Amino acid sequence: SPFWALFPVAIGIWKAARIFVAMRRTRYALDKDHIHLRSGWLTPYFLTGAREKLQSVELSRGPLGRRFGYVDLTLGVAGTGLTIPGMPVDAAAALRTELLASMRLRDFSRLN
Repeated sequence: SPFWALFPVAIGIWKAARIFVAMRRTRYALDKDHIHLRSGWLTPYFLTGAREKLQSVELSRGPLGRRFGYVDLTLGVAGTGLTIPGMPVDAAAALRTELLASMRLRDFSRLN
C-alpha cells in the first residue's frame, strides 16, 4: 500500500519540523549565578538552573545537525537537564568552554 510506504517519510518530515520549531523558539541567558532557558510554542516553559550546580556540559549532533551545521548543547544541572537545541557549532563550543572554565573556579569541597 502506498500509504505505508510514505509513512516513514511523513515521520521524518514531522521530526524535522519539530527540530526547526525548537531551534527557532528556544532562548537562553546566562548571568553570574544562573542559567535561564525559555522554549516552546504552544506550551511555552521557562527553566532556571543554578550555575553552582552545573555538573556537565555536552555537545551532541544528529544527522540533521551534521548536515546543516548545528549542535545541541546539554547542560547537566543537579536535578534537571537543560538542552539548548540548534546552536551554531562555533557559538556552542565557545559557550561550552566558558561554562567549563566557570565550573573549574568552584571548589565543591567547601560548599555548605
